[in-house]
Amino acid sequence: MTLSAQMQLVNGTFGLDVDIEVADRETVAVLGPNGAGKSTLLRALAGLHRLDSGRLTLNGRVLDDPAAGSFVPPECRPVGVVFQNLRLFPSLSAVDNVAFGLRCRGLARREATRQAAAWLDRVGLADRAAARPAELSGGQAQRVAMARALAVAPEMLLLDEPLSALDVGMRAEMRRDLQRALESFPGVRLVVTHDPTEAFTLGDRLIILQEGRVVQTGTPAEVTARPRSQYVAQFVGINLLRGWAERGRLTVEGGFELVVPETAHGEVWAGIRPRSVALHRERPDGSPRNTWPCRIESLDVEREVLRVVLAGKPSLVAEVTAEAFADLALRIGDRVWASLKATEIEVFPA
Repeated sequence: MTLSAQMQLVNGTFGLDVDIEVADRETVAVLGPNGAGKSTLLRALAGLHRLDSGRLTLNGRVLDDPAAGSFVPPECRPVGVVFQNLRLFPSLSAVDNVAFGLRCRGLARREATRQAAAWLDRVGLADRAAARPAELSGGQAQRVAMARALAVAPEMLLLDEPLSALDVGMRAEMRRDLQRALESFPGVRLVVTHDPTEAFTLGDRLIILQEGRVVQTGTPAEVTARPRSQYVAQFVGINLLRGWAERGRLTVEGGFELVVPETAHGEVWAGIRPRSVALHRERPDGSPRNTWPCRIESLDVEREVLRVVLAGKPSLVAEVTAEAFADLALRIGDRVWASLKATEIEVFPA
């Protein structure tokens, strides 16, 4: 089972223009800032937005091809969808919610109910079959929505921010359940998310959208190693600078120069991990070849690590332990020196 999608459409003032391929049993996490086109992409795949041009095929079957006049409506597509707000029918019981798609596919009420009950049992909700959505917890409602999507035996499963409505405590448990469900699903899987943990634990591959275009795709390790935009760099927690490298020096915006590996040449990206940036009260002596003055703009505590936003040329984020930060007796607004070894800078073509 494979998905091949060349999709161009305009929705109001927003334009989507993407070309993606997803293989059988591959889980792709779709990422991007708000307004990047993530939900528009999923709605087009589900048939809720028609293409203006392009071609969409699933396992060789054409689902949308404006040039040929072909369009398969949503209810006839072999696609299961779990929406961000779940969209369970409030007046129907859990079992009737799951049976709804089966009945739309032509199954008789009794058989649809029997199969729906079996799916509720598979997701651990056999005892909640008669409950309506308002009587279910967030996690239970999520399981009902997943059972409804899977009950129709889809060839493609689309999940739009599947865990966003859950609290933090419940999200970790549901993430494990969702991962098991995706691994057992024998088809194409796409998950829209803004959560790095979800993307890296669920996705075999990442697709990053910005302004309706694909700006990067690759495995989590590939994207982390070589981010191609500031959004991706912030998402994976890496500083990213762009400039011109020549003879072991990188000139970045503002004319600031960094010493980098001599293998770099031409227009490049420089990736710098925050933990590689050291902070000092006074200008350091010794091995670091890159030093510059800056100011502490803000702090963000993550467990026992402080992410320190530095304003300067260049402006970067540094990560230090809470103990080291306390030893330096630093506060927001303080002037400090940052240092960075050339060997800690990952340079790759822009």
